[in-house]
Amino acid sequence: MSTRPQAIITGGTRGIGRAICLELAATHDIAFTYLSSSGPAEELVKELSSKGARAKAYKADMADAPALEKAFEEILKDFPTPAVLVNNAGISLDGLSMRFKAEDFDKLYNTNVRG
Repeated sequence: MSTRPQAIITGGTRGIGRAICLELAATHDIAFTYLSSSGPAEELVKELSSKGARAKAYKADMADAPALEKAFEEILKDFPTPAVLVNNAGISLDGLSMRFKAEDFDKLYNTNVRG
């Protein structure tokens, strides 16, 4: 078991989340979530491991509260003492808001705010 500090990053496979994972890997073990891209998640685990971090990816939908709770139970079994939590996961809606369905706004809110 590693003695390095532990970090949890939501939405870790792309953009800002990926950059945060890579930066923290120099000093922390990394748990990160992803929504659907298992290939990039597996690649990131390898890259983080090559930087000396113990790393693991967890599939989690930030808009699905019961599934998210279950995912975090798993994360906390593997990374029980996180020193850092980065709530990075988020989505955006493109287009005219007057054309969005109520379900679109619900998913946006549940992911970006409640998640």
